[in-house]
Amino acid sequence: MDLKCTAFAMVSAKLGNQNTNGQIVKKAGSESTGAYLDRISLTFCGADSKACGAPKCGSPQCGYRCQYQCAKIECEKATKDHDAWTKKCAVIKKQYDDKKDECDNLQDQMDGAACKRQLT
Repeated sequence: MDLKCTAFAMVSAKLGNQNTNGQIVKKAGSESTGAYLDRISLTFCGADSKACGAPKCGSPQCGYRCQYQCAKIECEKATKDHDAWTKKCAVIKKQYDDKKDECDNLQDQMDGAACKRQLT
């Protein structure tokens, strides 16, 4: 969970950097309008600009929006899984602790009975 959410924070910081994005959207002197629009679309939306954000996570077609959404979803999923396992483990730990206390009490009773028998 920590790794996924740290990765999301890093992706968010990288892709949300206004200065970097400002440089990306500047048109190069010799760049044609079509090439400029293709480059911007490819950078932010990925290879499938009609479905901005729709490409599969990790694919070469995954643009900025896709990368951001993928990292966010992974963080949220990992957090949800962590919370579910934390609750499940707490229940199992309580069951273990209760059973251990029960066994310890029985052992104490048996030890006490053995000592009492030995002394009589």
